Amino acid sequence: MRSLIALDLDGTLLTSSRTISRETAEALRFREEQGDTVVLATGRPVEGIRPQIDFLALPGKIRPVIAFNGALTKDFASGRVISRETLTGKDARELYDIGVKAGSGIHAFSLRRNLIEPSWNEGNPYTGIEMSYNRISAEAADFHKIPDDEEFMKVMFAAEPEILDAFVRTPEAKELMGRFTVLRSMPFFLEFLNPRGSKGQSLMLLADDLGIHRENTIAFGDAGNDTDMLEAAGTGIAMANGTEDAKAAADFVTLDNDHDGIPAALRKLNLWN
Repeated sequence: MRSLIALDLDGTLLTSSRTISRETAEALRFREEQGDTVVLATGRPVEGIRPQIDFLALPGKIRPVIAFNGALTKDFASGRVISRETLTGKDARELYDIGVKAGSGIHAFSLRRNLIEPSWNEGNPYTGIEMSYNRISAEAADFHKIPDDEEFMKVMFAAEPEILDAFVRTPEAKELMGRFTVLRSMPFFLEFLNPRGSKGQSLMLLADDLGIHRENTIAFGDAGNDTDMLEAAGTGIAMANGTEDAKAAADFVTLDNDHDGIPAALRKLNLWN
């Protein structure tokens, strides 16, 4: 049966040195040669995934990607948008004010302007990590002047982990969790998305679009932003280097991202020799 194999990037597909191992690439190419579809599922924007897509050089005719932690799913090959769930400018302004009150740095991904940040956030080392990983720059913006109809893929608090730890325990954070998809993709990032945007929901929409049954979906992940994808997939696999919540959401745990955990799991499933 044809399968859909979803892979988180950082901490899963990528090693600690941010490379893809030779065996992992060979195993994924082999699966596509057998008729499966591989999808990269990440918090990064689409342009931040291009180097991995180019390196893998997968043979399939379509190249789906799940970007922005599930807010956008598209075919990288044709440009066809499969699903897109955005925030409004009003949402961005509200989250900005809450983030400032919490003492956090802030940046956001605008559909029109890409990565934006307030001028006072310039030099934030965590926003710097976002730019470095994705090879992009940020545009300075006055968040209070964002129009209601400007669409955003996500708004992110970017701060020291202890600041975000304190915020997520507040009643205000609990209220936001009832209105948005709220993810802790890294210790220093807290992300806010449309409530219909998540890796798990996007994976199921993509599987339906491709005519693949849920039981034939396989997902690999390592962090809190992967848990709903691991739970939604027919088979969810956490990396040994993953967080405890990711491991709890998975069907089993494979080797870590520095020791070919993906091909090891595919071998366990009799999908790689």
